[in-house]
Formats: sequence, C-alpha cells, structure tokens
Amino acid sequence: MSSRKQIYIDTITREFIKFAKIIGIFQSICFHFRNYTRFELPNERAITYFRKHSFYEYARREGRYYLTLNDNLIKYVYLFSNKWFYKGDKFENANELVDLFLSHLKDKGYLRYIKIIH
Repeated sequence: MSSRKQIYIDTITREFIKFAKIIGIFQSICFHFRNYTRFELPNERAITYFRKHSFYEYARREGRYYLTLNDNLIKYVYLFSNKWFYKGDKFENANELVDLFLSHLKDKGYLRYIKIIH
C-alpha cells in the first residue's frame, strides 16, 4: 500500500472520522463543525451542511487549497484551527493530534506529502 502516489480527500475524511471516534474527540469535532456552519455560511447554505455526508463536503471545499497530505491540512481543515471567528486553536493538543493522525494514516499505508485528489 505504501506505493500509492495519490489519495482522495474523501478517504482522508473517512479515516479522520474513524480516528476521531477512536480517540474520543468526535463529539467535539461535531460541535465545532456545527459552530463553523452557523457562523461561516449564509443561512440557506448552512441548512444543507447538516444533511448526510456534509462533513465530506466541508472537507472538499476547505481542502481545495492543499495539494498534498500535510500537517496544515489536518490542523486547519479537520481540527478547525485558526478560523477567523476563533481565538487560537480549539484543541490545546492539536499538534499531537496531527502527529497521531498521520501515524494512523501511515499504519493504513498512506504516507505524508502524497498528492490529494479533490
């Protein structure tokens, strides 16, 4: 598996959701996602983000600025760090969570700095 040169953003999102459930931060991720949709999006678009697979749509939209799987993608997209309405990181141990998630992906066969398909 380590010979893969590309990965879909949806695959990263699916693995992150599994990881968040294992670590026990999934409820916090859902809370921050709900706050993000409330403040960031217009009301009519915010409603569509609460339907099934809406976190995947969010990750596709926010992840389009990243070409490779790296620390910043995970920290800024999945852990909601440094959003304009937040004061600092929402998770005090965000760097440790990024390292844990990257090691989780490495165990699955996905290496850091591989190309992301949107």
